[in-house]
Amino acid sequence: MAEASPGARADAAAALLGLPAWTDRTRAALTPLARQPAQLVALALASPENTVSA
Repeated sequence: MAEASPGARADAAAALLGLPAWTDRTRAALTPLARQPAQLVALALASPENTVSA
């Protein structure tokens, strides 16, 4: 995650979790955390996309 550019971190988090993509709503929630990779991953783990696929 930290190696990805801030603009690519939401997509990198999806790939890390094995998710194909984020909904617009989740992406909007993740985008402000682009410069905080640990917090972005924590929020991604709690996202509806990840919770439903688990």
